[in-house]
Parts: sequence; C-alpha cells; structure tokens
Amino acid sequence: MPKNNKDLRLPPDISPYLLSIGLLILGLWCLRDGWFLPKQDMQGYSLLLNRAGSLIFLPWALFDFIRTLKIARAVPLTIPSNGDDRRDDPQR
Repeated sequence: MPKNNKDLRLPPDISPYLLSIGLLILGLWCLRDGWFLPKQDMQGYSLLLNRAGSLIFLPWALFDFIRTLKIARAVPLTIPSNGDDRRDDPQR
C-alpha cells in the first residue's frame, strides 16, 4: 500500500459476509431439524441441540450481517484505476 495521505482500501479476497451466510445456513438447518421436521426416532438431546442451535445461530447471523453492513458502509470502497495508486510510490 502507498504511504501517502490517501486511505486506500483494496477489496477483500473473500466476501466479508461469508460468516453471516454460513451461520444462516447452519441456523436454518437446525431450525428445520429441530422445529419443523422432528423425527420420532431422534434422541432427545439431538432434538434439543437442534432447537438451541437454531435459537443461537439465526440471531447471530442477523447480528453479524448488520454489523458487517455497517462497517462496509462506514468505510467506502476505493479501487484504483490505471495504476494511479503507484503514482507517488518511491519504489516504482
């Protein structure tokens, strides 16, 4: 990164919403298994684990999504065009 006064923020290699998406998928899976499709032969602890997992993972996914969205809006993404970021770089 250049050491000039510009704050240059490069795009991340992976999506910052990856954790939110993973938590949402896990929460929906636990919700389906624990509340909507409980199997009769399922052990009691397994049913309880799925219900507790859905109550933990779904709000956590929502919280992480909102937090990541606020951070993304607070720091605008700037992408250099045509190598403008190396214009003042002494290494060049």
